Amino acid sequence: MSIKLIASVAATTVALASACAFAQNDDLSSRVSALESQINSMTGGAVTINSALSYDLLNGASAVDQSANVKNAKLSANSLILGGYVQAGYQRSNYKASDVAKVTTGQTFGFDVASMGMVARVGNDVSIVVTSSAIPEDNKSWSKATDDSSGQKVVRNISGPFDVKQAYGVWNVNDQFYVFGGKKDLAFGDYSSVNYMSGDIDSVRGTVDGVGIGSDTMIDGLTVVGTLYNSNDSVYNKAPDKAGVSNWALNTSYSGLADGLRVGAGIMNAASQKNGAGAAGVDPTTAAAGGKVGAMTVNFGYDLPGTDFSFSGNYFQLGKKLGGAKNKRSQWDLGGTYSNIADSGINAALSYSTTDNGQAKNSKASQWVLSSNYDLNAHANIGVELARLSVDKKITAFKRTGNTIVKDQQFNAFTVDFTAWF
Repeated sequence: MSIKLIASVAATTVALASACAFAQNDDLSSRVSALESQINSMTGGAVTINSALSYDLLNGASAVDQSANVKNAKLSANSLILGGYVQAGYQRSNYKASDVAKVTTGQTFGFDVASMGMVARVGNDVSIVVTSSAIPEDNKSWSKATDDSSGQKVVRNISGPFDVKQAYGVWNVNDQFYVFGGKKDLAFGDYSSVNYMSGDIDSVRGTVDGVGIGSDTMIDGLTVVGTLYNSNDSVYNKAPDKAGVSNWALNTSYSGLADGLRVGAGIMNAASQKNGAGAAGVDPTTAAAGGKVGAMTVNFGYDLPGTDFSFSGNYFQLGKKLGGAKNKRSQWDLGGTYSNIADSGINAALSYSTTDNGQAKNSKASQWVLSSNYDLNAHANIGVELARLSVDKKITAFKRTGNTIVKDQQFNAFTVDFTAWF
């Protein structure tokens, strides 16, 4: 792709997101159609938009693996789909602990998401996906900031060029199977979230380099995805510094048990440890260095028939006790939503998530998130979120007097965000 076209794509992302943001329901279609026509004229008719696919790829709250959605998208042969997703607004956050007085860690307008995506359909059966973000990885979220000092306060910036997050290809082999390869979010569990802005506690969307095969048509309602990926890709723990392809994951989802019910499960043999038994400063009961830890997950989603209520849950557990822990590390995520309340366009959601590192004490954390949003049109909404993260494990936190070990920590945030996509 030429530099000129890349620049055009980036500029179009901002233009389309802005147009979708402020257009009213009556003229939204005409504005988006006009911009789409302009893109087509700039690129000889080979470029278009697909809002539903872009939303799924870029919003950060869909199920982990979108390969089947890409494969099933109704795209014209030899076409390029552009997409953009922006989330920005006002946030006020604070932090306190057992020996730290409450301090405001952020009170700013800023960006929480700024993403761009491209999907190229080559022929009728091959798709190439590239997603990128302009949010730097060193931005500090409300759930990490412990002071209002430089380096420890909340940071919500757009910085530099769009960095590639995923780049992979999907080949629809036949009516039953598809294969994929490249850099993509690992298909393991279901880390979708009902929250408007914040992810569930310790939610993992590990990006790995690998190949895989999947099927969503072999049995009606069943999706199965298997992935083989690099040994040095980290998902849950620090990965070993070694070559090879020895990590794998298997993920399943089934929606044929009852109306509105989806259940899923996954296993993996990965999460290798960088430093294990025998290493300096490491508990001798820790798994051997480079040894496989593995993990399992079960999840569900249920749309209550005849209502606008839906519920979801995800449970995760490591396969081994680490660092002399009493129990295996585990995590629960539970959520519920009430959509389009009284046909008003208003949606509400409540979630609770908790994680336990398995130690006898000082190893647990929990998070509550209450959120609501209003659909401005088919491409934009505005929402509010109230969140609290409680951590009872001891960590090193920064204070004006220097570093200190604290516990019984509490992170709070109130956010009003505006979201637009195309």
